[in-house]
Amino acid sequence: MTVFTVTRPARPLAEDMFADLGYPHVDFTPLTDGGQQVTVDADLTPDQIVRARCRLASADADREALLWTAYGAWKANKTYLALAAPTQAQAVAQVDALTAQINGVLELLLPELSGAPSTDTPTFG
Repeated sequence: MTVFTVTRPARPLAEDMFADLGYPHVDFTPLTDGGQQVTVDADLTPDQIVRARCRLASADADREALLWTAYGAWKANKTYLALAAPTQAQAVAQVDALTAQINGVLELLLPELSGAPSTDTPTFG
């Protein structure tokens, strides 16, 4: 059994809201601060708990996917930073990964900042 808490879930709660992830029955217990205690009838890994938290913190599937992708990138970056002496190939791969991550962030931010649709080249002014 796994028990964790979340603050102010963004989605309506349902016992089967994690069924597509392969998690068994889930119970929710309201907390006095507006959060929820989540009890899952299985021993979840830390990554599975994060996946559940991403779902609970997201109002829709797109935001959930974005949070899950960001968690994966963060985890990969932490793994790289923990290397005592990365090889040149690892350093090159990390630069490629960081470039892709930054481009993803910019693709999300630039339309918001410029008012241009995400498929257009941003125009400022």
